[in-house]
Amino acid sequence: KEDAVTLIAVDFKESENKLNEQNAKNYLGLREHEYGLLIDEDDLMERLNLAKNCIKNFYESKLFQEIKKTNPQTWLLREKSHFPHFYFEGTKVYCMYDLAIPGQGSLTVYDWTIGKELEEEEEVDRKNMLVEYFSKKRRLNYDEIHIKKIYLKNNLIETTTLTLEDINKTENYIRKSISEIKDLLDDPKANTATEEKFERTTVESNCNFCNYKKHC
Repeated sequence: KEDAVTLIAVDFKESENKLNEQNAKNYLGLREHEYGLLIDEDDLMERLNLAKNCIKNFYESKLFQEIKKTNPQTWLLREKSHFPHFYFEGTKVYCMYDLAIPGQGSLTVYDWTIGKELEEEEEVDRKNMLVEYFSKKRRLNYDEIHIKKIYLKNNLIETTTLTLEDINKTENYIRKSISEIKDLLDDPKANTATEEKFERTTVESNCNFCNYKKHC
């Protein structure tokens, strides 16, 4: 835990020194340093305590002890340079996870988070996409894939096994989302659009389409 706190302090200092501008791949850049935002000392300590608590909960959890007993050679890890994806009606769909471990005719997918819980519908769709991905990758039935969502902040674990009805709802969601994106394009096949369709921001410090405080 103390080593982790030291690493956090090192990351903070490297960000403060803008080392990410020289090598963004290997150095962290915090938004407070990127945008010159005021850093509140009380808020900083609160975040550090949150990090320490999450690390403590992770290493002291029964789940971690159970995982340590499994064979690492069987683990399905997400490669840093390769985002998991599957094709849905010709469109590449990405999904994210932390770890997956095969069992006897089953698969358990682990997803740790330190943040707040997502809206129920958003969380369900995210889990469903993971099940869709692994059902194609591992050729498993939907009910053979179990999703474990672990909230490190309060040490809660949610285990979900989905049905065909759940998957159908998510496929409709993906289909609708893809359609809405393609409607913005002049030529969906060529993936091209004209600037006139996207209103320019009137505030130089914000983007109309995302949370960045600089233009993309």
